[in-house]
Amino acid sequence: MAYANVTSFAQLAAIYTESGGTYIHARGRLGGYWGFLADWSFVVGKTASLAPWR
Repeated sequence: MAYANVTSFAQLAAIYTESGGTYIHARGRLGGYWGFLADWSFVVGKTASLAPWR
């Protein structure tokens, strides 16, 4: 899983050379509003993954 994630981000980074991560990639494909929404969804998802399992 991690390898697939890293290689896909590496391919996107080769296409979009600006700094900005997920927002730049999503904005390039989806536009400003959807790029913003995708970036915040990414942040919320990563934050939620830190929650302890019970």
